[in-house]
Amino acid sequence: MATFMLPDILGYCPFALAVNPHLAAVSPECDAWMEASGALDDPAVAKRYRVAGFNYLTALCFPEADRERFRLCCDYINALFAWDDVIDDGELRENVEGAQHAVENVMSALRDPENFRPDCVAADMLRDFWLRARKVASPGCQERFLRTMDSYAHAASQQVINRVHHTDLDIDTYIKLRRDVSALFPVWTVVELSLGLDLPDEVAHHPVVERLGVYANDLVALCNDVYSFNCEQASGHYSNLVPITMAQLSLPLQRAVDHVGRRIESTFAAFVADKSQLPSWTPEIDRQVQAYVRGMESWVVGSIQWSFDSNRYFGKEHEEVKRTLCVRLWPKEVNTPEKKAKKVKARGRAKAKQVAAHL
Repeated sequence: MATFMLPDILGYCPFALAVNPHLAAVSPECDAWMEASGALDDPAVAKRYRVAGFNYLTALCFPEADRERFRLCCDYINALFAWDDVIDDGELRENVEGAQHAVENVMSALRDPENFRPDCVAADMLRDFWLRARKVASPGCQERFLRTMDSYAHAASQQVINRVHHTDLDIDTYIKLRRDVSALFPVWTVVELSLGLDLPDEVAHHPVVERLGVYANDLVALCNDVYSFNCEQASGHYSNLVPITMAQLSLPLQRAVDHVGRRIESTFAAFVADKSQLPSWTPEIDRQVQAYVRGMESWVVGSIQWSFDSNRYFGKEHEEVKRTLCVRLWPKEVNTPEKKAKKVKARGRAKAKQVAAHL
């Protein structure tokens, strides 16, 4: 099959789209922070960063954050890009021991950002973000951030183990792991931070509120699986619900994409139904809960919109794909020894730059 059709997710997404007004002012600061971190020393990584437009993604997903908090959100999303580049696409992709060390690096940096000095660029970026974010995050938000970041980092490490051992996951097991690997549970705490919320534990952990967080997580993650499938299959990455559905249910590509699309549509319906069941607390708490839920909705519709506006998943054809929903399958990439050596050399320069910064 040379092409396949995407489900019309934007067509049945019920959430309102908005863009943060501080995008143009804050983006140069975020780009300079990325450059200074050493995360973009590899030209290929720098190109992927420029093409992706992560600051634009953040503007779509945190449209109501003020300038200071929007800058924090951008830095967090950019730090996650740097981490993902190492753990999912880089030298730790099939290095179990290295991935576990990186997880310890990240969590030590977040638990003691004043004193711990990580030897991983992404961990140092997260440390710098968290030093500033703690000043404006409520105590409950801080506790939830550290707990969910720990789950996310360890899930990323588990994904490396699965990759090394060629572990075949079924649909349900994959979705459960995907919920942590997506990083969206810590993102929901950054939504709290971005809006200056102070949710009591009994509200943040109310069953309906938690279910909405799971539904929104699934929506962002599964839409991402559908949109990223083409570039992932081209690069030989198969940790994605589409090929897992093809294998488990013995479906051809188009029917597997349609199956995931129906799952996404039913998850939208579940979110809307549960949202109508939110209890009432006090007027102030209710206002905060509504803002929090609206923040999750912004992440769903914002990430979908960004997937079409960015070159990250559909390349130069992204506008045509958005119009027609028709995706042309890309050929498989050939990762030659020369390409591998070039990547190792560039990452070595980034490592040396970080070490020198701490001397």
